[in-house]
Amino acid sequence: MTEKKELVYTKPKLKLGYGWGHCPGCHHPIVEKLVCEVLEEMGLAGRAIGVAGVGCSFGFFASINIDGANCAHGTAPAVATGIKHALYGKLLVFTIQGDGDCAAIGGGYVLNAAARAQAVIIMETSQAEPFENRVQPGGIAVVESTGLSEKIRRDDITTLYIPAVERAVALGNAQVMNLLLLGAYLEATRVLSPEAIDSVLESRLAGRGREQLLALNKRALREGMKAARDPA
Repeated sequence: MTEKKELVYTKPKLKLGYGWGHCPGCHHPIVEKLVCEVLEEMGLAGRAIGVAGVGCSFGFFASINIDGANCAHGTAPAVATGIKHALYGKLLVFTIQGDGDCAAIGGGYVLNAAARAQAVIIMETSQAEPFENRVQPGGIAVVESTGLSEKIRRDDITTLYIPAVERAVALGNAQVMNLLLLGAYLEATRVLSPEAIDSVLESRLAGRGREQLLALNKRALREGMKAARDPA
């Protein structure tokens, strides 16, 4: 009797097989994979343009099968703005950038894009520092700490360092790192119950041959809650 095997996960169709040489622990490949999944799920691949500067994010062009534009280091927000306006806002335009590209040499371009209230998506992948000042005093920052080079310096907020990638890999799938971080946030704030998240997960995954993935997501959520209660 032939054993029946169930496919629970495969790489996105938009993700190309060519691997770019990122450093060990770099989050760029994870971001690229998540971008592919979202574009496929929302049916936006045919009307999306990615913009990347010279640097670590340049590997995006070798990894994702969509239209893209390459530009000078740090200038991706400005180039993305130009594309957005030239095409009258009809396409989804986003950038993928590293810490230096986004928050150092490109910091001025990011701030100018924000000042224009420009509808472009900017993803920075490696440091928490550029974002810590956005948290109000008394607030909570949940930080993915795997490979994090610098810690939050403020003492007027509560910071939870969750090695979400490391724990997700231990669970068998790095893609559930977001559920780990969400679980930590729920434990810290109690804004929703884990059962409420379970209900949403079940509406998306139950009855579609994804029972194993559903169970993994639920487990990751609770692992994140546990990590917030008992930080390593």
